[in-house]
Amino acid sequence: MDRGAASDAWEVFEREGALNVATGARYRKAILERGGSRPMTENFVEFVGRPPKIDAFLHQRGVAGAV
Repeated sequence: MDRGAASDAWEVFEREGALNVATGARYRKAILERGGSRPMTENFVEFVGRPPKIDAFLHQRGVAGAV
């Protein structure tokens, strides 16, 4: 997963709670368990529900406005 997608995925945890059990389980199933068995973009879409965007990456680095 590239930095943009990783930042985008982290936004899910920030929104739903970093210690949210359901979010962690969804991440484990969609990203960790799948691993390299299919393209990472497909894993990401399963977890987040949409293709990755760069907005979160830019926001976390102070380059863009609020996401």
